Amino acid sequence: MSSPADGDFIPAAIMKHSFRNYPFRCAGQSRFRTHGADCPRPAAARGGRLLSESVHASAEELGEGYRDRESEYPARWRSALGTSYDVLHATPEELMTLQRRLIGLFGEYRRLSRDERPPGARRVRARVGLIPWFEPDPAELAAAPPR
Repeated sequence: MSSPADGDFIPAAIMKHSFRNYPFRCAGQSRFRTHGADCPRPAAARGGRLLSESVHASAEELGEGYRDRESEYPARWRSALGTSYDVLHATPEELMTLQRRLIGLFGEYRRLSRDERPPGARRVRARVGLIPWFEPDPAELAAAPPR
């Protein structure tokens, strides 16, 4: 039987509230992580992987549903919604800074309380993925300090 103490669980609140601003804690970090590779506890790493797969599947399903019904949305919503793609050249430290800045920016619009939302505000899923477009460097791995 798993328990919160050994990290081999996914809190029901995360699943219930569509993963909005609920931290998945691993290795002392309190931001949502979509992987568990850096987590020293195998059970927590498995939980992180399962959570990542669930979030990804949910986002893909939501996106496909929107694309199927896109023409039904008013023009002002269609022009504001969509996906942006870009290519960045950054160090790991710069990417961590970018993630912190994006989390902070998203926080300005999270507005979980109805009283905080302006009239006409609707729930929108935001997703940012920083995916390497390069192969791992064996020399860099060998030079990394042990965990």
